[in-house]
Amino acid sequence: MAAAPSDPIQALLKELTCTVCLEGFRDPVMIIGCGHNFCRPCIIQYWGGSFRNVVCPQCRTTFSKAKLKPNRQLSNVVELTRDLSLQTPRDPPASPPSSSSLSEDLCPLHQKPLKLFCEKDGIPLCLSCHGAEDHRDHKVLPIEEAVQEQKNVEKQAVVAEIEQFCQFLKNQVEFLLPHLEVLLTNISKKEKEISGKLTGEIKQLNDFICDIEKTCEKPGVKLLKEVTRLNGLLSKGEILCSDMKMEDCQEYETTYS
Repeated sequence: MAAAPSDPIQALLKELTCTVCLEGFRDPVMIIGCGHNFCRPCIIQYWGGSFRNVVCPQCRTTFSKAKLKPNRQLSNVVELTRDLSLQTPRDPPASPPSSSSLSEDLCPLHQKPLKLFCEKDGIPLCLSCHGAEDHRDHKVLPIEEAVQEQKNVEKQAVVAEIEQFCQFLKNQVEFLLPHLEVLLTNISKKEKEISGKLTGEIKQLNDFICDIEKTCEKPGVKLLKEVTRLNGLLSKGEILCSDMKMEDCQEYETTYS
């Protein structure tokens, strides 16, 4: 069950508002055929003074020859509601708008308030523009409703763009994750291979160093006899270190590139 409005009188006044001029009904009449009510001057001006081949502004029903019926009961309800609203405490009147804001909200052609929005042409209209030939059959909305609708459209566009970007990021993660797992597995395997190889190379270098140290510890005469072999060992050590360094660089580039 819907909650009761906080101000029943204002809610009732809203229901007793003409959808053409967006003000309280003045001399309300009902279109026979669809049952919608409008101010007599508003609907006549909206139809341009003609009752043939016209459209209801509210339900867009077309009539080859429209007929209007005075709605006395609705007129009485409007008068009673106005009397009640006059007895209701009101907020202090707002300061009048500046001349610049009034000029911005007036139709430049008819100098009337811009209360409607033409969806087909995308421009605000006054009541006279709405009844003119150029916009008579176009769908129009109250200006407040058009503003809210535009806000909703922009909000939906932003949400759609964010959702699209999030989906892109999700797809990127799903694509890269398997490759990352394979890369991590290969790196771990290479690290084990390199560790084992380095262990062997270090042992080989240690043996080589021990051989040189033992040779250098020999007495002078014996050391001189080993000079040729010692120089050969040193040359061999330099070559071995150079080869190991080159292989390690290649292994690093292959593994991490």
